[in-house]
Amino acid sequence: MSSTNAATMAIRPVRRFDRSSDAPWAGFHPRDVRYPGRVARSRETAYGRPVAVDDQQRELILILARDLTSRLATAAFVVDADGTLAYFNEAAEPVLGASYAETGELPAGGWATEWDPRDLDGTPVPLEQLPLGIAFREGRPAHLPLCIQGGDGIERTIEVTAFPLCARPDQILGAIAVFWERPPES
Repeated sequence: MSSTNAATMAIRPVRRFDRSSDAPWAGFHPRDVRYPGRVARSRETAYGRPVAVDDQQRELILILARDLTSRLATAAFVVDADGTLAYFNEAAEPVLGASYAETGELPAGGWATEWDPRDLDGTPVPLEQLPLGIAFREGRPAHLPLCIQGGDGIERTIEVTAFPLCARPDQILGAIAVFWERPPES
């Protein structure tokens, strides 16, 4: 199969169930039943910014973002337009002190408190001031060094860079955070 055909097959439109049926699942995409919170269904992000109306476009961008992060050797995670942690890659597991299988999806407030992010002086950093919060709220990339408490109980100092996933400059579909552990200062 040529790479053109493979790319065309990978981006085919998602088929929907027949909405005219009386079946209880009529009108739902099969993924909605298995993962009801995976793709944001509201017209605004958790920070009040507009999101794309096209569900297929939102879903495709999040799928591609997850695919990209799964291939990175650097720790990364993806959040959807609701701020829900949708995925973090295998490289993130040692930094976060937990696997994605252990944590699963977490709402915005959940992942922001799960790892207890603090600045380098030990002051808690609110969700809105975290790089992902800035990416959502202001629609721009952000970077910040942080201290976190891993799921394994170990404190780590990390660097975090986040950027928004946008359909258009005024429509945010989610965000990606890339992070790494800082080497100990000598």
